[in-house]
Amino acid sequence: MSASPITSVAPRAPGADDARVRDDAVRRLIGEHARELVDGRLSTHDIVQAVEDSWTDLRLAGAPPACLPELIERLARVRLTDTSSHALLAEDPCRH
Repeated sequence: MSASPITSVAPRAPGADDARVRDDAVRRLIGEHARELVDGRLSTHDIVQAVEDSWTDLRLAGAPPACLPELIERLARVRLTDTSSHALLAEDPCRH
């Protein structure tokens, strides 16, 4: 009977590829949310924070590293949509 390989569930240390993935996601999301940025419903900081929080949450949850680029962007997009929608409702509570 052979021994099973030992695997770690701890997230790997961040590297240059992780920074590039996050930067690419931020760039794309800034382009997608240009209108909200101009209107003041979102800030660049909001986008960076959504990407960073998504990256951290997914890494801690054990998401496969190969899937992180897509998952980070998807999760950040959902979080930004929620943030933008809340800002819009705060401006005009009659919109729902």
